[in-house]
Amino acid sequence: MSFSLRTTGTPEPDLGEVARLGRVHLVGCGGVGMASLAEALRLRGLPVSGSEVEDRPELAQLRRAGCTVYAGHSEKNLEGVDTVVYSTAVPRDNVEVRTAVKRGLRVAHRSTALAALMRGRFSVAVAGTHGKTSTAAMLVSALSGAGMSPDYVIGGRVGGRSGTGLGETSTIVVEADESDGSLVAYQPDVVVITNIDADHLDQYEDVDTLARAFAGFAERAGTTGFVVMPEDDPHSRWVTRYLRAKGIRVFTFGEGSPADLSIRLESELPGSVRFTARFRDDDEAAVEVPVPGSHMARNAGAALLTAVKLGASRSGAVLGLAQYPGVGRRFELKGEPRGIRVYDDYACHHTSIRASLTALRRTAMGGRLIAVAEPCRQYRLAQFQAEIADALAVADRVVVLPVFDADRSFDHCAPAEALTSLVNLPGHDKYLARTPDAAARAVGQFARPGDLVVTLGAPGMARTAEQIVETLAHRTRKAGK
Repeated sequence: MSFSLRTTGTPEPDLGEVARLGRVHLVGCGGVGMASLAEALRLRGLPVSGSEVEDRPELAQLRRAGCTVYAGHSEKNLEGVDTVVYSTAVPRDNVEVRTAVKRGLRVAHRSTALAALMRGRFSVAVAGTHGKTSTAAMLVSALSGAGMSPDYVIGGRVGGRSGTGLGETSTIVVEADESDGSLVAYQPDVVVITNIDADHLDQYEDVDTLARAFAGFAERAGTTGFVVMPEDDPHSRWVTRYLRAKGIRVFTFGEGSPADLSIRLESELPGSVRFTARFRDDDEAAVEVPVPGSHMARNAGAALLTAVKLGASRSGAVLGLAQYPGVGRRFELKGEPRGIRVYDDYACHHTSIRASLTALRRTAMGGRLIAVAEPCRQYRLAQFQAEIADALAVADRVVVLPVFDADRSFDHCAPAEALTSLVNLPGHDKYLARTPDAAARAVGQFARPGDLVVTLGAPGMARTAEQIVETLAHRTRKAGK
C-alpha cells in the first residue's frame, strides 16, 4: 500500500529488498528509533551515514557501529548517497530532505526502510499505545532464552547499549509505531498489540479510529500468521472479534480473565515483579522479570505468550525473561548520590505516568517520591490535562517543566503552569521550573537521603536526570569539605 507522510508530501517508494538501498543516509539519526535503524542497516552490510543538528554523546555508539555521523544538516552530507531516510520528527523544510528530492534520490520514511529490513524474513511486529518497546525487548529475551534468538530493531537501548542486534534464526522482531499513521508500511507475519488507549489524537480522530487502525494493521498477519491481543480492554476485544471474523488466529492475555495466558500478580519488589502465568491447558509457570511494576508483568505476559506460540519452550522463555536486561529510559537508574535514587522513565501519557509512579511508589520503600515531569506535546496536554495532573499526584512532590513540543507558536510555560496548579498536592509540594537547570537545582535543595526521584517525559529528560545526579553529587562534595 502506498502512503504519504507530511514531510515530503510524496508517496513512499517501494524499496524492495534492503540490499537495493545502496548507501543510506538518515536525517536525524540521533533519535533512538532512527539510531536503531541505522545500526541495523549497518549490520546488514550497507554503508550508512547520518546527521544531527549538533553532536552529542549518544552519537558515539553509531560511530562505533561504523556509521559516518555529521554534526549539522547540509546538502554536502549527501555526496554519494543513494537513499535518504527521514522520520516524522524531521521538519518539512529540512535542507537534506529537500536536496534529496531535488536530486531525484530515493527518499523514504523510517517505517518504509524498516519494512525493507523485514522483507524476506519471518517478522514479528510489536505495537500498542503503551509498553511496545519493553514488550518487544522482552520477546527478544524470551526467544533467546529458548535458543531462538532473533534479529531485532527496537526503539530503545536494550541493556543500555543498542536497540538492534543479530540473532541466530530467520526471525526479526520490530517495534511498530502507530503515532504517525505509518503502520500501513509493514507486512508482518505475527502482530502483538499490547493495549489500545486514547493517544495521538492529533493523528487519529478518536480512540475508535485508532482501534480501527490497529485492526487494519493486525489484519496484515493474514490467515497464515497470528495476532496476540489483550483480553481485558474494550477496544482490544473489539479488534479481536474483528480479526476472528476474518479467519485470523488471535491469542489473548490478561489479568484474571479467561485468556490464552492469564496473569496472576504475586509480588512487586523494588527491582522486579513476580507473577504466575496460567496457560489455556491449565499449566502454570512462575515468572520473575527484573523490572518493577504490574504493567511490566503484563508486558512480560504478552512476550511469553508470543514466544510460546512461535515455538519456544515455556521453561526456556521463562528463563529468558528472568535475564531481561532492561531498556533505556524505562525505569533506568541513573545514579544514587547521597542515598537518593534517581531514575529516568519515558512515561508521557497519563496512563503510563500513573503506572510508572505507582510502581516507583512501592520501590521508594518509605522515602518520598519526587516526580520531575516534562509534559510531552501540547495536543496531549490540552486533551488530558486533568488526567495528567491526577496521575502526577501519585508522587509526594512534583516539579513541572515547560511543554515539550516542536511547535514554537505558543508559550510553552503557560500550559505547564496551569498543569502544576491542577496537581492535587499542597502548594509547597509542587513547583514550576522554567529550565532543566532550575529543576535540577530545585531537587538538589529539597531531596534528602532515602528519597526517590524520577524524570518523566521526552528523550531530553534523560539529560535532566543526569543533571539532577550531578547536582546532588556536587552538594555531597561541598558538604564533605
